[in-house]
Amino acid sequence: MQTIVDEDSFVSTSSYHMFTYSIRNEVTRKYYERRLKRFFDFIGFDLQTDLEERCNSFVRRGLAEGEWAISQIISFLQFEKERVRKREIAAATLRNFVKAIKLFCEVSEIHVP
Repeated sequence: MQTIVDEDSFVSTSSYHMFTYSIRNEVTRKYYERRLKRFFDFIGFDLQTDLEERCNSFVRRGLAEGEWAISQIISFLQFEKERVRKREIAAATLRNFVKAIKLFCEVSEIHVP
């Protein structure tokens, strides 16, 4: 990853782009973006801005407050897991949400166990 000179400008220009550039296939990228948007909608995060800014804002807050980020992710995944239990969605759908969120956190260097 790049050297951080100004943390705010680094995050605002890189988090979303690192995520999108890490996905080679255009169709997969769109699916991952849609899943990430659904996650942000569920947690009510930064609803008035576009996906790029939401990603960057989430990373800034997630790096500052690691437990908050983990708590938001777990709450979303528990909700989706309950939907699997009720047979509203397939288990593979839940797995796809996990993959999208995990990739986003990995490229943004947010540690999620």
